[in-house]
Amino acid sequence: MPDFILLPRRPSRAALIRFFAEPGPRPVRDAADLLGWPWPKLLFEAQREGALLSGERVAWAEVAFWLINAWPRAWLLETLGEAAALLPRELLLTRVGWELPTYIVRAMERQAVLQRRERDDVHGTEVEEHVAEILHLAIDEETSDTFRGDRSFFDAFDYPHTELDVQR
Repeated sequence: MPDFILLPRRPSRAALIRFFAEPGPRPVRDAADLLGWPWPKLLFEAQREGALLSGERVAWAEVAFWLINAWPRAWLLETLGEAAALLPRELLLTRVGWELPTYIVRAMERQAVLQRRERDDVHGTEVEEHVAEILHLAIDEETSDTFRGDRSFFDAFDYPHTELDVQR
């Protein structure tokens, strides 16, 4: 098995800004281009998730969810530049200075490569993306309940909100 992963063509800055600035259903092929996915895969996933709308369009919230998970967050935010303000503030990155046992860091770096190699819905092998996904999934209901009333937390935690989508 090779130690490299071929990445699809990344979407342009203009396409990303247009997507986040103008929420609304997207044609299947346009959404696939944003995600770097083959359009048949996007069509299958949209059908499976109940996000396929009339006219072969995909619900914006589903595309937004896939998009922020498909590309490395650092690249996405850097590409958006000032337009990253279109995203919830707490989706932006912050540096942490934790000290962890070396074996955990080594294992997470290796696991990021091994697990991402098996997935065709995400691009890249950044350990930060891998660990962020693990930590997001580890936030339990009791913890999230302590943030009730904290809109900035839930804007990021629940992003994207389905009420932004124009349905059928």
